[in-house]
Amino acid sequence: MHVMVQIDIESPGGPAAGDELRARGAAQLLMAALATVSRIEGPGGVVVRPRAARCVAHDGGVAVRVAADAPSADLAETGLRLALVQLVGEHAALAGWRVAERGARP
Repeated sequence: MHVMVQIDIESPGGPAAGDELRARGAAQLLMAALATVSRIEGPGGVVVRPRAARCVAHDGGVAVRVAADAPSADLAETGLRLALVQLVGEHAALAGWRVAERGARP
């Protein structure tokens, strides 16, 4: 099944601390990291295959939009969320940034 998922990445300190340059830099780092991901193994061994991604900077951080093949939208979001937590944690330049909780919007 082809699904679209959006997950927000929040900047440290929230919207008040965010600035456009920092958010755009984070968006570029996330795009580069996502470009290396061809397959995500989610809970229960479910496979999510990202097909296209877009990272859009905004006042509170970055909106990550991914088109993926997965058994369901919920499983795609769970797998992508887990992958983004790992990707954000691997980049020193993204220290303090975090994946927003489900349903949270800046």
